[in-house]
Amino acid sequence: MNVAPGAGAQVAFRSILVREEPRPTIALLDRDVERDEDAAPVAVCSWCGRGSVDGAWQPLDELVAHTGLLERSPLPPVSYGICPSCRERMSAELLVEGRSDRGRD
Repeated sequence: MNVAPGAGAQVAFRSILVREEPRPTIALLDRDVERDEDAAPVAVCSWCGRGSVDGAWQPLDELVAHTGLLERSPLPPVSYGICPSCRERMSAELLVEGRSDRGRD
C-alpha cells in the first residue's frame, strides 16, 4: 500500500494485492452473523487484523480465545479502524514521505 498526502487535508491510498492466504471463517468477522447492537463493539485494525477489547490489542484468534467472544449469543458488533501501533507506523511513513517530496516541484 502506498499512502501519500493529497490536496488540502486529504490522504491518497493506493494498494495492490500481493498475496492472499485462505483461512477458516471467523464467526466474529462474518457479516451475516446476528449481532447484539447494544454491546460494546470489538475494535479490529484494518491494517494488521488484530483486535481489541478494553484497549488490549492482540491477534484476533487469541482475542477470541482469551475473551470467550464466540461464546456470546448474539455476538457483539465489530468496529474497524487502526490500532495505535499501525497508526504510529503509518504516521511516521507519511512524515518521512512528506519530507522527501518537498522541493520536487
